[in-house]
Amino acid sequence: DFLSWHGYSDDPDLMLCKPEKARKLCDEFGFTKTELIINEWHYIPNGRVWLNLGKQGPEYAKIIDPATDGLPSAESGVYILQVLSGLQTTCLDRNYYYGSGQSYGCVWGIRNADGTLNKTYYALKAFADLSRLKYRVKTSAPRERGYAAAATRAEDGRAALMVAAFRPSDSEPVRVSVKGAGRPTEVLLEDGEAHRLSACDGWTFADGTLTVNCPLVTSARQTFR
Repeated sequence: DFLSWHGYSDDPDLMLCKPEKARKLCDEFGFTKTELIINEWHYIPNGRVWLNLGKQGPEYAKIIDPATDGLPSAESGVYILQVLSGLQTTCLDRNYYYGSGQSYGCVWGIRNADGTLNKTYYALKAFADLSRLKYRVKTSAPRERGYAAAATRAEDGRAALMVAAFRPSDSEPVRVSVKGAGRPTEVLLEDGEAHRLSACDGWTFADGTLTVNCPLVTSARQTFR
């Protein structure tokens, strides 16, 4: 048995609260081993209904125009990282990101209308790179301030940490308390418009705390290695 549902939103918390609610519902009716699956999910700006994007008025023209960033925007990329990071600590069994290319007049997939890779691709790739280190490391982050974190390590001792800031509520330096790991060898930053991670020089590491002073834009991700 399984229970599955769609998830189209621009609110990570809305996505992340549903697995526990579904688990509770199934358990109450005796379906204690039912798999929980998000069979489609995607970023939708401003909580708009995906089927009616074409009827939302001229202010949403760029959302449905395949010639623009539209749905695969920088904010969408960071939303993806927030959701994927958060789902790792829920009771969800599987999730499937909806990326069918172009449909309903929108770019839903990993390529732009001209065939080039878009920001959605680079967000998914970033999480895939993180997962290749095999073992998940426990993390916590102030989600109420717009932050999420995910960390992994390899058998040879290599480790990586990713921090995603989705609409952060402040511009304070990012401080990360690190236990069981030494000084990072590099800190990389991708801002809201870049596709590639670049070295961030504005960081310090002392007494087990990494402080990153590189400014965060509206949406950003940082990887510490």
